[in-house]
Amino acid sequence: MRNKKITRIARRLRQNETDLEHKLWLELRDRRALGLKFRRQHPVGPYFADFACVDARLLIEVDGYWHAFRKSKDAERDRLLRVLGFDVVRYDIENELADVNLIAEAIAHEALVRIKALSVRRGTLTPGPSPAPWPNTLSPLDDAPTRPRRRRGE
Repeated sequence: MRNKKITRIARRLRQNETDLEHKLWLELRDRRALGLKFRRQHPVGPYFADFACVDARLLIEVDGYWHAFRKSKDAERDRLLRVLGFDVVRYDIENELADVNLIAEAIAHEALVRIKALSVRRGTLTPGPSPAPWPNTLSPLDDAPTRPRRRRGE
């Protein structure tokens, strides 16, 4: 059972999100971004990530101007989240008129690359269709050969 206090905090954070976070959530929710599942205000350790793709072990932070004054705290937080097994990607977006569709695509492709990398490490990558490359390039893993890992003594 999920801790009621954590649920209450996450709900309050979702209700007080910025306009940009709300617009970005509309693009990421319901597997709209390359079919990947994202969560918002996801609790990880003592922190809450703005957005998370748990399958990719990826946390997304949308930082506004106020984070310029919190660089050391953000760096400390990112270190702890990496220890917990998550990568953190920060988008410094000061302009509320930013292209939300482009940001959502970038986030989804970042998550997809990480999912492929995790699959290669685990040896569970299966052939399948790749999404359209973004922007005008292939992701680093699209052309990477996939071969089973050899174990010692084989």
